[in-house]
Amino acid sequence: MFNKLKSVGIILLISVSLSGCLSKGKESRINQDSDSSEPVPDYILQDVTHYYYENGIKKSTIMFESGEYYSEREELYIENCNYIYYNKDGTISSRGSSDRAKIFNNGSLIISEDNVVVISETNNAVLETEYLEWHGDEEQFITDRFVTITRTNGDIITGYGMLADLSIRFVTINKDAKGSFAEDQD
Repeated sequence: MFNKLKSVGIILLISVSLSGCLSKGKESRINQDSDSSEPVPDYILQDVTHYYYENGIKKSTIMFESGEYYSEREELYIENCNYIYYNKDGTISSRGSSDRAKIFNNGSLIISEDNVVVISETNNAVLETEYLEWHGDEEQFITDRFVTITRTNGDIITGYGMLADLSIRFVTINKDAKGSFAEDQD
C-alpha cells in the first residue's frame, strides 16, 4: 500500500511540475506577442564560427559571441564579432572586429557597426570607423562615415566616405580627405 501511495505521489508531483512548466511557457509567449510588436528571432546563437563560400572559394570567416537570426528578413544580427577576409587564392587578406554586425544574403554582405577595425595582412594598414560594409561579391569595403587609415610607416589618412579593396591598398576617400605622411628614411 505504501509503495502504491508513493508511486501515485511521484506521478502527481511530476504532472504538477510539468503543467507548471508548460503553462509558464505558454504565458510568456502570449505576453511576449501581446506586449511587443518586435519580431521574435527564429534562432538564438552563441559562440559561432560562420564560413562564407562563393563558388567553392572561402570569402570570409565570422566568429561571434551571440546572434539572432530572423528568417522572414533573412538577417542575422551578431555581437562581439571577429572577421577574416580571404583573397581569391585562399590567403588571408585582412582581419577585423566590431561590436555589432548584420549579415545579409547568407554572408555576401556584412554591415559592421561600432568600434570597427580592419587590419590588412598585406601592408598592416589599420582602418577604423563606426560603420563599414563588406561587399563580398565586389570584394570591397564601403562606408559613408568618418574613417582613419594608419599605415605602419606612419602615414595617416582621414576623411568621410570610403571605398577600399580587401587589403586596404587601394583607397578612395570621398570627402574632406586629409593626411599626414611620414618622410622617407632613405
